[in-house]
Amino acid sequence: MPDKFTQFGEFFMQGLAKTLAEGAVVHVPHVGECKVSQVSEPILQQSSWSMNVDISFPESYSKMTIGMFTFGSCLMKDTESITLPAPTYPAEEDDARQKEHMDAWFRLLESLEDGLESMGYTIGSSDDCDIYLITDYMPSDGISALALKPSVLKPQLIRFCQELLHQEAKWNFWIRLSFDFPEDRHKGFDENILVRPDRVVHDYDAARLAKEFPGEVPVLEKELGL
Repeated sequence: MPDKFTQFGEFFMQGLAKTLAEGAVVHVPHVGECKVSQVSEPILQQSSWSMNVDISFPESYSKMTIGMFTFGSCLMKDTESITLPAPTYPAEEDDARQKEHMDAWFRLLESLEDGLESMGYTIGSSDDCDIYLITDYMPSDGISALALKPSVLKPQLIRFCQELLHQEAKWNFWIRLSFDFPEDRHKGFDENILVRPDRVVHDYDAARLAKEFPGEVPVLEKELGL
């Protein structure tokens, strides 16, 4: 049975997540009035809860990610009178995700990195790179990658990602290719291709992309019959 620290931690983190997600404004020194653009779902790890909060710069696509986690408490006797529901999460000692899940996630990340390089893609965050990989295990149920150029979105890349996912089928991981093109002509926001072992979800405005990048997005050729 989880202790009160873990149980209260869940509800305090849920309350904080809800408060921040409802259009919270943060006054940042030297930057200006920023807004919370995304709040991740709180997760449990080693009896503590954590979540990430993305804060957007004013009039910009730039963001900062802030990590939050429970690491202590001051629970006095008065909290004992608060009635709590039965936990909806398993005791951590019964959770098989810990070491095995982490090992599988890093295997997938390493295989993806090796495969991208063998296909000729450059990995990094600078403007001349093709793809930027998020390498932090938080833990996550998938790999997040930023496509920095429209030309990297090739059908063979999608197929390769799905092949890798089949190798770790036990965990039902995903690979998300989020579009992060630096060009001013790109008007999309939060567009991506989500690759799962059993399906691929194209979450973007294909017609608009074809106008913004005529002939530059290989994955659109089949989709739009170009």
